[in-house]
Amino acid sequence: ISIIGTASLAGSIRVASLTFFFALCLWAFRGPSQKERAAVAVYYGISGYCLSVLINPSAPIAPMKSNKVFLHWDLAIGPFLNHNTFATFLGMGLVLGAGLLLYCDRRNVTLLSSRLMIGAAYLLIFATLLGTQSRAGISATIIAQVFMLTKVRARRPLVILAVILVFSMFLSLFGSGLIERLVWIARAATTRIDLYLQVLEMIKARPFAGFGAGSFPWAYELFHKPPVASDFVWNRAHSTYLVLWVDYGILVGSLPFVAGIFAARQLSNHARPGSKNCAFAIVALAALVLGGVHSLVDFSLEIDANSFLLLFLLALGLS
Repeated sequence: ISIIGTASLAGSIRVASLTFFFALCLWAFRGPSQKERAAVAVYYGISGYCLSVLINPSAPIAPMKSNKVFLHWDLAIGPFLNHNTFATFLGMGLVLGAGLLLYCDRRNVTLLSSRLMIGAAYLLIFATLLGTQSRAGISATIIAQVFMLTKVRARRPLVILAVILVFSMFLSLFGSGLIERLVWIARAATTRIDLYLQVLEMIKARPFAGFGAGSFPWAYELFHKPPVASDFVWNRAHSTYLVLWVDYGILVGSLPFVAGIFAARQLSNHARPGSKNCAFAIVALAALVLGGVHSLVDFSLEIDANSFLLLFLLALGLS
């Protein structure tokens, strides 16, 4: 039924690869030592991207727009499509770092997993996140971090205070570009609403069958009209929920959302105090919150790097 079979074939391969990766992670994380080593390795891998951005802004893997608002540039993009998708990647890195920082086992501390090293990498990732100036990405990350803080035990009020102070300090030092971009929210919201109304027309046209996996860029051209600007190629719906319903129809397109609810329920059971997997379950829950909130207004989870990272964190919590 797809309007473009080659795109749907590629989409099917992508779904299969994500499913296989998730199953492989569940199989690999059979013990706490495997989980901790994998979590620390991925965490420092994310911070390594931030370090490459800070050291060499002009590197081919880190293209940037240069306006000298955040240190040497306007928007930190890194190796991603744009600053918003990079912000989601960094936000999940902060979620993982906060989990390691707040819940790491003091009886099994190594140089790489020490709180000092984890904290330094956390500040590096957060500074780069502010450099993206992604309004939705930073907001979703803060929501996810606040969610994690609600899970912190009552005897750690100083940790909560320290996190608030660090956030305030970095916002005052590096958040000027973000604040300037917040002024334009009303204008951006009007454009998005017009786009969403046209996407809803697409869903109404084929509510059950959809237009086919990965078909949105071509299907939208059949509905694109004023007041949505015509001098820009709208190849994304800027809402992952809407694009799932456009591509797969309402029934099949809702399955990832339903799966997320089931995963959240299972993770909530693991996140109870005293559970052996409490720390990683809270990390996975926070990653779901971050991805779920940002996906309302953007397409970050449609980028493979973010999809794989989210599934990695979910596997840490569920295995």
